[in-house]
Amino acid sequence: MKWWSAACLAAPAQILFSSRPLTGAWLVLGVLLLSPPHALGLLLGLLTATGLASYARWNRLLLSQGIFGLNGALVGLVWPSLFPLGSTAFWLVIPVSAVTLAVQGRLFPPFTKMNLPVLTLPFILVTWGVVLLGQLFGFLDAPQVIPPSITGPLAGWNDPVIRQAVWDAAMMMAPGVIALGVAAWVTPWMTLRAALAGALSGLATALCLGGLQGFFWVGSYVYSAAPLTVAVAGIFFPYSRRSLVVGMLSGCAGVLCWVGIVWSTFPLGLFPLTLPLNSLLLGLIALERTRVGHALFRLQPIPLEEVGRPRASDPGRAAPPIRVDEGALSTLEGLIRRSSKILALTGAGVSTESRIPDYRTQIGFWFDANAEDLTYSRFLASSHSQWLYWRLQRRFFGVMEVALPNQTHWSLVDLESRGKLLGIVTQNVDGLHQKAGTSPERIVEIHGNASTVTCLGCGAQFRYEPIHDRLNMAPPRCEECGGLLKVDVVSIGEPIPGQRVRQAYQWGQEADLLLVLGSSLLIEPAASLLPLVSSRAVPVVIVNGTPTAYDALATLTIHASLGAVWAALSRRLASPTADLRIRPMNRADFLYLMNVVDEWWGESVRYLLHPLFLEHFADTTLVCETNGELIGFLVGLFSQSKPGEAYVHLVGTHPAHRKRGVARALYEHLFSLARKQGGQRVSAITVPYNSGSLAFHRKMGFTFSDAGAIWQGDLPVSVNYAGPGIDCVVMERELTSARPLLSKRESRPGILQA
Repeated sequence: MKWWSAACLAAPAQILFSSRPLTGAWLVLGVLLLSPPHALGLLLGLLTATGLASYARWNRLLLSQGIFGLNGALVGLVWPSLFPLGSTAFWLVIPVSAVTLAVQGRLFPPFTKMNLPVLTLPFILVTWGVVLLGQLFGFLDAPQVIPPSITGPLAGWNDPVIRQAVWDAAMMMAPGVIALGVAAWVTPWMTLRAALAGALSGLATALCLGGLQGFFWVGSYVYSAAPLTVAVAGIFFPYSRRSLVVGMLSGCAGVLCWVGIVWSTFPLGLFPLTLPLNSLLLGLIALERTRVGHALFRLQPIPLEEVGRPRASDPGRAAPPIRVDEGALSTLEGLIRRSSKILALTGAGVSTESRIPDYRTQIGFWFDANAEDLTYSRFLASSHSQWLYWRLQRRFFGVMEVALPNQTHWSLVDLESRGKLLGIVTQNVDGLHQKAGTSPERIVEIHGNASTVTCLGCGAQFRYEPIHDRLNMAPPRCEECGGLLKVDVVSIGEPIPGQRVRQAYQWGQEADLLLVLGSSLLIEPAASLLPLVSSRAVPVVIVNGTPTAYDALATLTIHASLGAVWAALSRRLASPTADLRIRPMNRADFLYLMNVVDEWWGESVRYLLHPLFLEHFADTTLVCETNGELIGFLVGLFSQSKPGEAYVHLVGTHPAHRKRGVARALYEHLFSLARKQGGQRVSAITVPYNSGSLAFHRKMGFTFSDAGAIWQGDLPVSVNYAGPGIDCVVMERELTSARPLLSKRESRPGILQA
């Protein structure tokens, strides 16, 4: 009973976007002091909606937060304005609140799929519907709506009648306003601050538009400006000075919107209600998700599943990064290029980017279910559980039927086409990996597939589509044996077929790279793949929107959008260097190059490729190969006497493989090695007459160094730099570094050919 009472009081608290019962209690008291009939209507509405949602066993988390009671409470709050307390029609507030709850249930799944809140749209739709139907059928006189007069900020201040009316209204509302103020006071201080700022800015806007009579536009600054500022500054966006300013500006816009709606709808007897709040807030959230909106406001919407959760430091809460870190992408690209047996573990984060809702973060889609009602044992024993199961399955199939593969699915198909994909172990049940084109034999759906149905009696399997057409109020039965049917998706407490687990673990023993994509790694047995692979010293990469408990075991973690990561990575892998492999030079490579280097260069440079480089600079003496053929090399040096300095001594590319990005790939690899050791600068040289090499280095970010050089035209030339009669151009590229660069010895750069 105590839990249910708290849920009821949380409903009015949601008017201030709070779920604290104490806030709701003070709000009810404030309404009671202002108008007892409205307080009674509010209580009847919230009790009806909360009671029905509780009886129907809707999601307990949403119920405890007052989400289901909010719209019913608002219907009750305005009901006495339509039907007096003494009329029989007043008690229609009970069935109308029930209708409002049903409308809210209809709106929850599609809005959640778009990651948008339902807010108080059910309250607006039902209340306006009752008013229009009441006038149409004659049981309700058109409410008298007086449109506000736009008279300017100076109007009415010298009118003693208006001044007295404002004073009388203020005194009459004072006790209730004080109680409402206490309700705001017991919310977090940021909510109180935003509510006051929104109310004052909204009131100021109303006074500027309507003069002193703007004081009576209570709906504009109490129902619109104040809650809109609260929603923007700390509820649906992180709290900051910027969000507070945007919230106040939104509140002012809410007053203008309120005035416009009144003028548009007053002939129909319709009040604006909370329509300005809903339209402006939803519009701002949708706009901020676009590039234009983000550039304009520089806010970042809080994911719907995190709204209302306590945050350690709202003022400093940083927005998720828009761009993926280039260094992390380079590392991931290198790992993929060097691997030939990649195992991918995909989780719900992959499917949600195809707008398929998961249960953990998108509760609104499953608003009418609790986990305990969907366990395997409950499904076998309870007809209610079976009925609920198939109702949710029908809703889920409607989404799954139109879902399309996303960038992550296509990228894994690309890895298979390159011969690099060992397999995919997926926790998802939507079949989008197969729809994208991944071979079925390379997929283990560890939790099953929602497109097939199994009879628990005879074991027969069917496609889901014919079963979908037979769904009605009763759970479907097998036409062969009459047994209970169940979608081939593992329920809570249901054993996972052993063959799936064995295949997943077998791939884990064979893989040379594990990609964990969009999984929080909270569910076994899939989560055990990570320590299994990591124990073999095989690289593990986790790409997920939030941290996981296994991040410490990963070689690389990227907390970003999967789509953004794979879009950037696919561009890199699709480059001309996609099939190139870079590794340290070995003795056999050196002996081979000694025989061909003069031919590659077209002149005698064999003396520059000395075995001492292989001995002393093994980590930075690199070769590039494709399909086992050596097609390029680079000799790089790290300076010991000048920490932070690195040099390129010699580069060569097989003539048949030029213009494929071989030299670029070798340079990028050296840059990566230099950055890891704190490198600050890389130097290289070329000859003044090699225009192609000069252009290449400029594209690679090198600039001319004129220290000790003589300018010849537009080039700084170092005379006799590489020996008598060998003039060179020295070029440099700056790198970002964190600590001094250490090496075994220093060497002077020699001649380079790109």
